[in-house]
Amino acid sequence: MVSLLLLSFKHQWSAQIKKPLEFIIGLIALILNNSFYLYGIYLLAILTSDDNSLAAKEYLVSTGIVLTSWGLLNVLGGGLHQLGNLIETGELEVYLAKPRSPLFLVALSKSNLMSFGEVLQGIATIGVCAILYDLSLGLRMFASSVILIFAFASVIIMIGTFSFFTSRGSQMVRFTDIGNTLIHPHR
Repeated sequence: MVSLLLLSFKHQWSAQIKKPLEFIIGLIALILNNSFYLYGIYLLAILTSDDNSLAAKEYLVSTGIVLTSWGLLNVLGGGLHQLGNLIETGELEVYLAKPRSPLFLVALSKSNLMSFGEVLQGIATIGVCAILYDLSLGLRMFASSVILIFAFASVIIMIGTFSFFTSRGSQMVRFTDIGNTLIHPHR
Protein backbone atom coordinates (compact mmCIF):
# COMPACT_ATOMS: atom_id res chain seq x y z
CA MET A 1 0.00 0.00 0.00
CA VAL A 2 2.90 2.35 0.69
CA SER A 3 4.16 1.89 -2.87
CA LEU A 4 0.70 2.77 -4.20
CA LEU A 5 0.62 5.84 -1.98
CA LEU A 6 4.03 6.95 -3.25
CA LEU A 7 3.04 6.29 -6.85
CA SER A 8 -0.14 8.34 -6.45
CA PHE A 9 1.78 11.17 -4.83
CA LYS A 10 4.36 11.06 -7.65
CA HIS A 11 1.67 11.35 -10.32
CA GLN A 12 -0.12 14.16 -8.49
CA TRP A 13 3.18 15.98 -8.04
CA SER A 14 4.10 15.64 -11.74
CA ALA A 15 0.70 17.06 -12.70
CA GLN A 16 1.26 20.08 -10.44
CA ILE A 17 4.80 20.68 -11.66
CA LYS A 18 3.59 21.07 -15.24
CA LYS A 19 2.40 24.53 -14.16
CA PRO A 20 5.03 25.46 -11.55
CA LEU A 21 4.21 29.17 -11.41
CA GLU A 22 0.55 28.51 -10.55
CA PHE A 23 1.55 25.93 -7.94
CA ILE A 24 4.12 28.18 -6.24
CA ILE A 25 1.86 31.24 -6.28
CA GLY A 26 -1.03 29.18 -4.87
CA LEU A 27 1.22 27.74 -2.18
CA ILE A 28 2.53 31.16 -1.18
CA ALA A 29 -0.99 32.61 -1.15
CA LEU A 30 -2.21 29.78 1.09
CA ILE A 31 0.68 30.26 3.52
CA LEU A 32 0.19 34.04 3.61
CA ASN A 33 -3.54 33.65 4.13
CA ASN A 34 -2.99 31.29 7.06
CA SER A 35 -0.22 33.46 8.47
CA PHE A 36 -2.19 36.69 8.49
CA TYR A 37 -5.28 35.13 9.98
CA LEU A 38 -4.06 32.43 12.36
CA TYR A 39 -0.85 34.00 13.60
CA GLY A 40 -2.50 37.41 13.72
CA ILE A 41 -4.96 36.06 16.27
CA TYR A 42 -2.04 34.58 18.21
CA LEU A 43 -0.23 37.92 18.26
CA LEU A 44 -3.39 39.72 19.34
CA ALA A 45 -3.79 37.25 22.21
CA ILE A 46 -0.23 37.92 23.34
CA LEU A 47 -0.36 41.70 22.93
CA THR A 48 -3.75 42.31 24.53
CA SER A 49 -2.99 40.99 28.00
CA ASP A 50 -0.19 39.51 30.01
CA ASP A 51 -2.48 37.24 32.00
CA ASN A 52 -3.62 35.39 28.88
CA SER A 53 -0.30 33.72 28.02
CA LEU A 54 -1.73 30.25 28.70
CA ALA A 55 -4.57 30.86 26.24
CA ALA A 56 -2.09 32.12 23.64
CA LYS A 57 0.02 28.99 24.13
CA GLU A 58 -3.03 26.75 23.75
CA TYR A 59 -4.08 28.61 20.62
CA LEU A 60 -0.64 28.21 19.04
CA VAL A 61 -0.53 24.52 19.97
CA SER A 62 -3.98 23.82 18.52
CA THR A 63 -3.14 25.78 15.38
CA GLY A 64 -0.02 23.69 14.76
CA ILE A 65 -1.87 20.42 15.34
CA VAL A 66 -4.85 21.28 13.13
CA LEU A 67 -2.76 22.72 10.29
CA THR A 68 -0.51 19.66 10.16
CA SER A 69 -3.27 17.06 10.38
CA TRP A 70 -5.74 18.75 8.02
CA GLY A 71 -2.99 19.44 5.49
CA LEU A 72 -1.70 15.85 5.57
CA LEU A 73 -5.22 14.49 5.18
CA ASN A 74 -5.83 16.65 2.11
CA VAL A 75 -2.43 15.83 0.60
CA LEU A 76 -2.58 12.09 1.19
CA GLY A 77 -6.32 11.40 1.18
CA GLY A 78 -8.10 14.23 -0.56
CA GLY A 79 -10.42 11.87 -2.41
CA LEU A 80 -12.35 11.09 0.77
CA HIS A 81 -14.28 14.34 0.31
CA GLN A 82 -15.86 12.81 -2.82
CA LEU A 83 -17.03 9.58 -1.14
CA GLY A 84 -20.70 10.57 -0.93
CA ASN A 85 -20.76 11.64 -4.56
CA LEU A 86 -19.05 8.41 -5.64
CA ILE A 87 -21.66 6.37 -3.77
CA GLU A 88 -24.59 8.28 -5.30
CA THR A 89 -23.32 8.08 -8.88
CA GLY A 90 -22.30 4.42 -8.62
CA GLU A 91 -18.65 5.17 -9.27
CA LEU A 92 -17.67 3.49 -6.00
CA GLU A 93 -18.20 0.12 -7.70
CA VAL A 94 -15.05 0.71 -9.73
CA TYR A 95 -13.06 0.89 -6.49
CA LEU A 96 -14.86 -2.14 -5.04
CA ALA A 97 -13.75 -4.29 -7.97
CA LYS A 98 -10.06 -3.75 -7.26
CA PRO A 99 -8.05 -5.95 -4.89
CA ARG A 100 -7.14 -3.06 -2.59
CA SER A 101 -9.14 -1.36 0.13
CA PRO A 102 -11.85 0.77 -1.54
CA LEU A 103 -11.51 3.59 1.00
CA PHE A 104 -7.77 3.68 0.48
CA LEU A 105 -8.23 3.86 -3.31
CA VAL A 106 -10.90 6.58 -2.99
CA ALA A 107 -8.60 8.55 -0.69
CA LEU A 108 -5.73 8.31 -3.18
CA SER A 109 -7.92 9.23 -6.15
CA LYS A 110 -7.45 12.93 -5.50
CA SER A 111 -4.76 14.84 -3.74
CA ASN A 112 -4.72 18.51 -2.91
CA LEU A 113 -1.04 19.38 -3.08
CA MET A 114 -1.75 23.00 -2.18
CA SER A 115 -2.39 21.73 1.33
CA PHE A 116 1.30 20.89 1.47
CA GLY A 117 1.67 24.53 2.49
CA GLU A 118 -0.53 23.84 5.52
CA VAL A 119 1.64 20.85 6.39
CA LEU A 120 4.80 22.96 6.20
CA GLN A 121 3.19 25.71 8.24
CA GLY A 122 1.92 23.24 10.84
CA ILE A 123 5.33 21.59 11.18
CA ALA A 124 6.95 25.01 11.51
CA THR A 125 4.42 25.91 14.23
CA ILE A 126 5.17 22.65 16.04
CA GLY A 127 8.88 23.50 15.81
CA VAL A 128 8.28 26.99 17.21
CA CYS A 129 6.26 25.52 20.10
CA ALA A 130 9.04 23.03 20.80
CA ILE A 131 11.56 25.89 20.91
CA LEU A 132 9.42 28.36 22.87
CA TYR A 133 7.89 26.00 25.39
CA ASP A 134 9.34 22.49 25.52
CA LEU A 135 10.68 19.79 23.22
CA SER A 136 8.32 17.22 24.72
CA LEU A 137 5.40 19.52 23.84
CA GLY A 138 6.53 19.50 20.21
CA LEU A 139 6.67 15.70 20.20
CA ARG A 140 3.23 15.45 21.77
CA MET A 141 1.89 17.93 19.21
CA PHE A 142 3.26 15.82 16.36
CA ALA A 143 1.75 12.65 17.84
CA SER A 144 -1.57 14.45 18.31
CA SER A 145 -1.45 15.56 14.66
CA VAL A 146 -1.11 11.97 13.51
CA ILE A 147 -4.08 10.92 15.65
CA LEU A 148 -6.15 13.88 14.45
CA ILE A 149 -5.60 12.83 10.81
CA PHE A 150 -7.54 9.65 11.55
CA ALA A 151 -10.20 11.56 13.47
CA PHE A 152 -10.77 13.99 10.58
CA ALA A 153 -10.77 11.08 8.08
CA SER A 154 -13.28 9.09 10.13
CA VAL A 155 -15.68 12.05 10.31
CA ILE A 156 -15.41 12.58 6.54
CA ILE A 157 -15.95 8.85 5.88
CA MET A 158 -18.90 8.69 8.26
CA ILE A 159 -20.61 11.67 6.64
CA GLY A 160 -19.78 10.39 3.16
CA THR A 161 -21.49 7.07 3.89
CA PHE A 162 -24.79 8.85 4.57
CA SER A 163 -25.29 8.48 0.82
CA PHE A 164 -26.02 4.81 1.42
CA PHE A 165 -29.05 5.79 3.50
CA THR A 166 -30.34 9.01 1.90
CA SER A 167 -30.91 10.08 -1.66
CA ARG A 168 -28.79 13.23 -1.36
CA GLY A 169 -26.16 12.21 1.17
CA SER A 170 -23.35 13.82 -0.79
CA GLN A 171 -24.80 17.21 0.13
CA MET A 172 -23.92 16.43 3.74
CA VAL A 173 -20.27 16.08 2.79
CA ARG A 174 -20.17 19.84 2.52
CA PHE A 175 -20.36 19.80 6.30
CA THR A 176 -16.97 18.08 6.32
CA ASP A 177 -15.56 21.39 5.26
CA ILE A 178 -15.78 22.26 8.94
CA GLY A 179 -12.05 21.59 9.22
CA ASN A 180 -11.41 23.78 6.22
CA THR A 181 -13.64 26.46 7.73
CA LEU A 182 -11.71 26.27 10.98
CA ILE A 183 -8.51 26.92 9.07
CA HIS A 184 -9.89 29.35 6.46
CA PRO A 185 -13.05 30.91 7.94
CA HIS A 186 -13.26 33.77 5.46
CA ARG A 187 -13.26 31.64 2.32
